[in-house]
Amino acid sequence: MNRLLRVLLLISCLLLTSRLVFAQTRDIYDSWNGDAVSNNPSIFPIMTITRSWKITKIGDYHYNFGAGQDPGAVNGKISLYNNTSGALIGSWAASTVANLDDAGNHCLGPNMCWAAYPNVILKPGSYKIVDSDPSTWSFSTTEIFGAGPNWEPNKGFSYVLAIPTATANLGTIILNESNFERFGTLSFPFKFNVPQLIVLCELGVVTTPPARCVNNVVSDIISVTNNKFGEGVVAMSSNSVGSLHVPSGFPLPSVGSPTIVLSETGKTQVLTPNAGLPTTNPNGTPGPKIKLAASSDLETGATTSDVLTVSTQ
Repeated sequence: MNRLLRVLLLISCLLLTSRLVFAQTRDIYDSWNGDAVSNNPSIFPIMTITRSWKITKIGDYHYNFGAGQDPGAVNGKISLYNNTSGALIGSWAASTVANLDDAGNHCLGPNMCWAAYPNVILKPGSYKIVDSDPSTWSFSTTEIFGAGPNWEPNKGFSYVLAIPTATANLGTIILNESNFERFGTLSFPFKFNVPQLIVLCELGVVTTPPARCVNNVVSDIISVTNNKFGEGVVAMSSNSVGSLHVPSGFPLPSVGSPTIVLSETGKTQVLTPNAGLPTTNPNGTPGPKIKLAASSDLETGATTSDVLTVSTQ
């Protein structure tokens, strides 16, 4: 292979790798705007996330009437605070980027686009972005030429790029074949927005309303509800009698809550929608999206009846 061909192949591999890495990065917050701007915003950008993200870049705009502002000359920093507790997450030195930033917003001159690279993982919650030089930080009051989804009048221009982190396993219920083991429960420091009952049918589902198990043969029931202490609760009972049987003390959602009827597949199956089950934190902010996955006795063998895994989406 001649040298030119090796160089071309190397360049192609590098370009492909860069595209794959960049494809993982998402724009999860954007308060930029294409209109005329002023300095010194009165509203800080506040970003609310419902899952964990690795924050790779924060970009602020410093048009400053066309003069920009060199972050190196003013010890420029971009900081993140927990908006609920006020705790500082971190503060990172800002640098300037090229005329076209990663979020697709145009910088009209040098030292106008500040960027910080935190590489920090944030859990679900609300976070405030603070710029160390608000006197040159840009904001706008009109929306004529388009704006990011998080733009508001008088809010500082910021965008956030992030990579989704792996899902977190919050708990597992394992039920063994036993006359003494009725059900298992898990509790969490957030509330489920839509309490519901999930019924797994061993022989399939009759789809004509009302949905029900074929021959009324029920394999498992899973309850998603909240207790009197404001905690979210997930419970599972493995049915040994065939028909729908709720053991004494099993935590059920309130009357009128939706009931989801699904066929048991015999293998691990996800019981929740792709977006997960929405929750709310004790302070009223959005909580994590929750995923439920069940494994049946047909897959796990004779010693274990069923396994229910609760994780973040």
